[in-house]
Amino acid sequence: MLRGLSFRQIEAFRAVVLRGSISGGANYLGLTQPAVSRLIRDLESRLELKLFTRRGNAIHINPEAHALFREVERHFLGLEKIEKAAEHIRHAKIGRLHIAAYTGASTRFFPHLVGRYLDQFPMANVVLHNTTSPLVIEGVSTGRYDLGLALTPSAYPGIEAEPLTGLNAVAVVPVDHHLVERDCITIDDLCDSPLLSLGMNSPVWGQFSGLLQSMRVKPRVLFEATVSESLCTLAGLGKGIAIIDPFTPFGLNNPDIVIKAFRPTLEYPVSLIYQAKSARSGVVKAFAGLVREGLAELPFQNHLRAAYGRDESL
Repeated sequence: MLRGLSFRQIEAFRAVVLRGSISGGANYLGLTQPAVSRLIRDLESRLELKLFTRRGNAIHINPEAHALFREVERHFLGLEKIEKAAEHIRHAKIGRLHIAAYTGASTRFFPHLVGRYLDQFPMANVVLHNTTSPLVIEGVSTGRYDLGLALTPSAYPGIEAEPLTGLNAVAVVPVDHHLVERDCITIDDLCDSPLLSLGMNSPVWGQFSGLLQSMRVKPRVLFEATVSESLCTLAGLGKGIAIIDPFTPFGLNNPDIVIKAFRPTLEYPVSLIYQAKSARSGVVKAFAGLVREGLAELPFQNHLRAAYGRDESL
């Protein structure tokens, strides 16, 4: 290895070759001509090569310089790629992002947001994990996932939860049901129609059962399932009315059902889950922002527009 060879000398050599003159190289680097001339002389001395022939105020690029330039340029292109990658990372344009969500949100809502994210940052790479809320929380706490969406935990070590308040349960009605023309489905309506329920698996079960008791409504529970998608299928078969989470109806294309608001409101306790005491990367912040903006687009969640929707004046 040649001692005393500096990056600044190589940088000056490249600039002079690219610009074809000492003055051009100096302007390219923002240095004085004497400074560039000195760097070139020192480089030639260290390499023991005659890279340029001086002809008055002009220079001639020798074959040795052309051969050296090919090697130098290859390394400089690599450095430029690194600089470009660093710039993209700073602006959240690239980076591998592992996100996780419980089934209701991960089926259609999160893929829709991923599409938007990739439109903004086409060099990014996203991995979406479809799992249960407890596994979302565990995965974020251990660093397996960068960001999660889960039912709000009461307490869990290693995470920070950002509650997404105001998300309400909705009703799913068969398209030929006699209540389909209603603006909303009320708890009293459940007296006359079979109920398709998430049962105790629902995070709003406590609220819901309390309402049923206080209003003395005793619906006939015809079917229970652990995921809202199954309830939608049964509702489409005309088997009853389902009360489901706010995410499942997003983008749902089932001509046999109609989504309705449900009253009184049942707020779904959902949170964005971050790893505790860990700096949030640009990619995490960018995707979390898309989640907040997307909430106002969920069916019958328009009341969230002021809190989470994109400010169209920006």
